[in-house]
Amino acid sequence: MKRAISQLVWLLMLLTTNVLADQGQTVIVMSLRSPAYEQVAQLLTENMQSYQRRVETVTLEKWSAEALGGAENYIAIGGQATQSVLERAPGKLLLSVMITRSAYQVMQARHGHFSAIYVDQSPQRVMALAKVLLPEKKNIGLLAGNKENSVEPSYQQAAIQLGIRAESAFIAREDVAATAINQLLEDSEGIVALPDALVMQSNTAKWLLYMAYQQNVPVIGFSQAYVKAGALAAVYSSPDDLSRQANEWLTGYFQKNIPMRGRGSYPKYYDVAINRWVAKSMLLDVPDSDEILRRIDQQSPRGQQ
Repeated sequence: MKRAISQLVWLLMLLTTNVLADQGQTVIVMSLRSPAYEQVAQLLTENMQSYQRRVETVTLEKWSAEALGGAENYIAIGGQATQSVLERAPGKLLLSVMITRSAYQVMQARHGHFSAIYVDQSPQRVMALAKVLLPEKKNIGLLAGNKENSVEPSYQQAAIQLGIRAESAFIAREDVAATAINQLLEDSEGIVALPDALVMQSNTAKWLLYMAYQQNVPVIGFSQAYVKAGALAAVYSSPDDLSRQANEWLTGYFQKNIPMRGRGSYPKYYDVAINRWVAKSMLLDVPDSDEILRRIDQQSPRGQQ
């Protein structure tokens, strides 16, 4: 009897092992160790382990394509990790998280289509925020980076769709940022800072926020950090938001055989950050966050973003 029970236990263990092996391995590659990247990696790992996926998490610095070459699929967190996986594990299923749309477009042109969830928000959503908070402002300025690879055209299109008049200024080099900002401020009652590389530079942000505040011109940023530094507001997606969307895709793929999208997508879940001190000092009547989110969704439905 004991022998029969032992054989049964052994058989069950063998079957379990085979099931786990059949499930394959997923490797999460982080561009670097940061609280946001690690939070996303942890949430994705917990979800996949709940349905018996084997998950390995590494930083780009310590990743060995040879050691982890047997992985069936990869999740890259950040732009550098995405680029590395595309180069070192070509042809593997890849989901990229926390990558900018502009970086995705460059990589997609070089390596072909892959699935991604952008870290930046849709132009429609950002311009809807500007319209909600600055309804009386007639002229909105768009501060963009290098004209050749800027996201500015999509923001101009969104502005037109929402009935917003927008003028653009481009920063060709970091050392001429102040000049471009000053010219834009002369004709703008509000400014939207676009998620272009040169606009993201810390020196550019400092010049923009300082000069705009001096001239009482509100700035719509693209992150919580920008708002804390002096922008009026921003729509953003937290690590929890991005992980939630990524886990929906992963669960659909691994559990329900729903194909990955094979393209980039803006965040589905988001929140809004408001600098109430800036709003008060500029005498702006800003609704509460829930009302702002409701109005944004009215003007920019999530399914169309």
